[in-house]
Amino acid sequence: MYRVPVQRPASGGTAVSAGVLAVLGALVGVGGLISVLVRGGGSVLGIGLVPGWASAVSGLVLFIDAVASILLFVGAVLVFRRRGAGPMLVALGCAGVVGAYVVAAVSVAVQLSEIGISIGRHLEAVFGQTNVNAIVGEVVEVPWPVSVLLLVFPVLTFVLAVLPSTRRWCKGAWAGGRPAAGAWAPAGQGPHGMRPGQQMPVMQPGHGAPQGQWGRGPQPQGQPRGPHGPGAPAPQGQWGHSPQGAPRPIDQGRQAPPNQPPNGFRQ
Repeated sequence: MYRVPVQRPASGGTAVSAGVLAVLGALVGVGGLISVLVRGGGSVLGIGLVPGWASAVSGLVLFIDAVASILLFVGAVLVFRRRGAGPMLVALGCAGVVGAYVVAAVSVAVQLSEIGISIGRHLEAVFGQTNVNAIVGEVVEVPWPVSVLLLVFPVLTFVLAVLPSTRRWCKGAWAGGRPAAGAWAPAGQGPHGMRPGQQMPVMQPGHGAPQGQWGRGPQPQGQPRGPHGPGAPAPQGQWGHSPQGAPRPIDQGRQAPPNQPPNGFRQ
């Protein structure tokens, strides 16, 4: 008999880590938006100071940051509540954070090129487009390598959110006392609620019920198992199960041919 391997349930470590990082990312995103709006005043989009397309790009970046912060916060709440949609929302929020950073960096690089300023001498302006730079940029000058390394956090959060163990933990191992589709069996319990090492009930030939169920009582011990169940004699008139050395009976109601003994033996 083949034994079904018992799968261990997810511990939830990756899911909780993704949720914590998502909450931190949402708080940083909201702080960056507030800092930009408060410090920039009416010139946040650079209207009248930069080309028209740059103003549109700035507005797009702010919108993406706002949506990403909402997705991260809502996704983190759903992850902690073990909802299946939580990891997907966290992953989308992380993708929005990285996408907004790339769009803002490319926009600044193109603007510097248009006005004839060397990009190599203003790498802090190009790569310093994170929300952390927006929060502490007026107080502390963040080196551009540090700004780039800050992208490790949304990338790490994205990886934790899309891991199979995170999705499995958020979907929940059991629903209503029965395992959900693709769920793992809990530790110490095998398939069909059986314990490891417990034998499956023996199925009788011709019957789909285990012994002792559905009208058939427990079979007595020590009796030979016949072709029609343990201890049940074969019906008369059937072939192939007579005691060894005994003549096989002919079918009931069937006459032997004249001048020929029963069971086909010739005289």
